[in-house]
Amino acid sequence: MPLQLLQLAESVGVSVEYWDFQTPLEAIYWSEPGATPMIGLSKKLKKERRSHFRTVLAEELGHHFTSARSTLIKCYNYGNQIIVCREEYRALKWAAEYLLPEDK
Repeated sequence: MPLQLLQLAESVGVSVEYWDFQTPLEAIYWSEPGATPMIGLSKKLKKERRSHFRTVLAEELGHHFTSARSTLIKCYNYGNQIIVCREEYRALKWAAEYLLPEDK
């Protein structure tokens, strides 16, 4: 399944790279108009269970398919917290529906 997710990312033009993140950060999705969307995954994920790697990657791809604007929030106030919570919910919902389709 991680291979299918990596192929999906490639097919929609999302670059996937591995970085040295500090714990607890495992991944990030970044997108700006005119730039190639990018998912950064912790190098530590390569050593994790395949199911965990798949879940993290699916959630980050969920951001690509459900976010309608720049993913970087420059000022973190209560209004932005609400936006972040909504974006996280939509990304997690997309990942769950992709990984656990209703018809199966």
